Amino acid sequence: MSGNLGGGREGVMRANYMSDQDANRALILAKLNQQGFNQANLNAQTAFNQQGQLGGNIQDFQTADINQLGRLGGLQQVQDQALLDAQREANRLEAYEPYERLGTYGSGVASLFSGNAPFGNQSTVTPNPTPLQTALGTASVLSGIFGGRDVSDAAYKNI
Repeated sequence: MSGNLGGGREGVMRANYMSDQDANRALILAKLNQQGFNQANLNAQTAFNQQGQLGGNIQDFQTADINQLGRLGGLQQVQDQALLDAQREANRLEAYEPYERLGTYGSGVASLFSGNAPFGNQSTVTPNPTPLQTALGTASVLSGIFGGRDVSDAAYKNI
């Protein structure tokens, strides 16, 4: 039943075969375990590095938040100071308004007594020259051309 080699030899061969199969399975399992360990170690190192980067990013984000809050506080302080300045100026105008009103009234009254037009602008419009003024201007130019002599004197000498 066992074959031509006999039962003892076949048993030894089967035992040897099974032993080799068990050794091969153990070797394959050891290789798979080693690959899994290496992969797990690599994944753990990657996770550790990412946590370190995340920690650095969190610190950068916190620093940015602090800087942003500082800028916001500075803007709030500038706005508060502008409101205080506006209130101070309004208070100053309210305090000095009667004096300024009296000064304006006083300068208006003084200009009435001095003959100036009260509260008005002085006119700087120059009227067009009359024909007589034009003739006198032309005569003075001609007198400058003829060496400072009066034009009327030259006309009398030629008569």
